[in-house]
Amino acid sequence: MNKDVEDVDFRLHKKEILRRAEDFTALFTKGSRWKGSALRFFYLPSDCRQVGFSVSKKRIKKAVTRNRVKRWMREAYRRNKQGMEGLQLIVQANREPTGYSEVEKEFISFCREIGNKR
Repeated sequence: MNKDVEDVDFRLHKKEILRRAEDFTALFTKGSRWKGSALRFFYLPSDCRQVGFSVSKKRIKKAVTRNRVKRWMREAYRRNKQGMEGLQLIVQANREPTGYSEVEKEFISFCREIGNKR
């Protein structure tokens, strides 16, 4: 097996998840923004990689749909987190995505954009 593939950790660890309200507020107020068609990203450079997910009841009414969108966002982050080293990040849904593929495309676009700015 290829050693590079073995070194990549695709798990989403508890220490990677933002949970404190102060962290969310700081990112919303001080963070840079990138907006896609279905997702909005708020980010700040940091010494460790952390992520938070937000789906508003105002934007997506049904709880089942909100939970599905959050699962899609977590999965897309988990698969593409190598491009987000050294960032604190909040991913917020603007509207209901049409499917997982749309969410993943926006994560990939965000990673490319961030990669170009560094």
